[in-house]
Amino acid sequence: MNKMRQPELKAIRQTSANQNAIVFIHGFTGRTVDTWQRFPELVQQDPMLKGWDVFCYGYESSLFPFFGFWEGNPPLPRLAKQLQDATNIAPLTQYTGLTLVAHSMGGLVVQQALVISEELRQRVTHAFCYATPSCGLAKAKLGSFFNRQARDMRADGPFIRGLRERWKSKADSLRHLKFFAVAGSTDEFVPSDSALTPFREDQCRVIHGNHLEIVKPESDRDDSFLVFREGILGEVRDLPFLDAARVASERNEFGKVVDTLLPQAAFLDDLHMARLVIALSELGESAKAHALLENHARTGTDFLGVWAGQLKRRWRLYGHRRDIDQAIELYRQGCAEAERNQDPAQILYHAINVAHLLEVGKNMRSASREFARKALEACAAGPTRDYWTIVTEAEAHIYLGKLDRAAELYAEAVKLEPAPRHLKTTYQQACHALPSAKSRTKVLKAFGDPTRLEAPPRSTESSPTPAS
Repeated sequence: MNKMRQPELKAIRQTSANQNAIVFIHGFTGRTVDTWQRFPELVQQDPMLKGWDVFCYGYESSLFPFFGFWEGNPPLPRLAKQLQDATNIAPLTQYTGLTLVAHSMGGLVVQQALVISEELRQRVTHAFCYATPSCGLAKAKLGSFFNRQARDMRADGPFIRGLRERWKSKADSLRHLKFFAVAGSTDEFVPSDSALTPFREDQCRVIHGNHLEIVKPESDRDDSFLVFREGILGEVRDLPFLDAARVASERNEFGKVVDTLLPQAAFLDDLHMARLVIALSELGESAKAHALLENHARTGTDFLGVWAGQLKRRWRLYGHRRDIDQAIELYRQGCAEAERNQDPAQILYHAINVAHLLEVGKNMRSASREFARKALEACAAGPTRDYWTIVTEAEAHIYLGKLDRAAELYAEAVKLEPAPRHLKTTYQQACHALPSAKSRTKVLKAFGDPTRLEAPPRSTESSPTPAS
């Protein structure tokens, strides 16, 4: 009688420092490491993926049935629970963020584990399902009488129908998850319709390869590795000064904020409403964030700043004059309210954003400099010299034409290792404020290569401006 294999977790890279891990999970009749060949090695060699430890996870899956009285191929729901339990014991329990990379039937195991476990949903940052029969397989009927796993993969079977229903029902709690369904262009075992149909277009990829080749990249130039790399890095590809693993963890935190606060939106104070709107925006749900702001209008400085920030972001995308005009007005209101409250932290925030939009969007240099000086005065009046004080000083010096001093201040701020979102917004705002690649290179050298993000064209509007 064949002996069933125990679940296996093989460490490819395991450190004490990393808070994120990538777990490779094989498919039907696959093997823990052999399924992937060079894939984990390529992950190890990529310097931008150094923030993730790497493991390969294996479970029992045999083509032939077990006829013993005491054992048999475990069905997919049991394998999913087994995977969930494996993430809650050492060594995987130490990681706050998990990336699950699955092949074929392993992708069904991953999807089932995600829908049954809220705790796992909150920890998983990325999931990649390569050649996974997410809508099932018609050909699985042939072996379903003898093999439980084949039976669960039947296109018309209860497991597939139930999984698809549960996946839809958990859509909100999966909003933070970067999910990718990847089909092989020459895969005759899992048709692309089964692999891709249940998911949004932006989650679907088609790459060269058959059912087995699709997870065996020979180099870091192969499609199968590039899809994974680009999916896990996201915007960090273009902002290499960001720590990709920290960005992934931060996205999970935004998901938790939304899950907690969105059901209570009607009752939130200004501070928590601001946190909710920011989290929604960072998760790509700007339309929902705008609707919340419009339906729950407030007059506090926190709320005014977040609302103005959303309008500023939309203006950058679409260039609508009403958005920039409203953003400037809201920032002005926030600045005036902060001055009445004698709140330097809010004054500097609102004033520097007025200066930014007047300079970049309206070409009103004198008025921009007036607000830049106001921001500097607030920086000097504040009780502490923190990250936001330093970067506000830096940006104000851009508008005052003191680029060398701005460069020194940005270098000082970067050394404080702020949250990825704060570093990203600082960099992007400065890039928009600096009109040329030469000036960006001079001022933003602390960030690495600041010429990669192109600044938008400056407005040619001319308007009366107050004296500086």
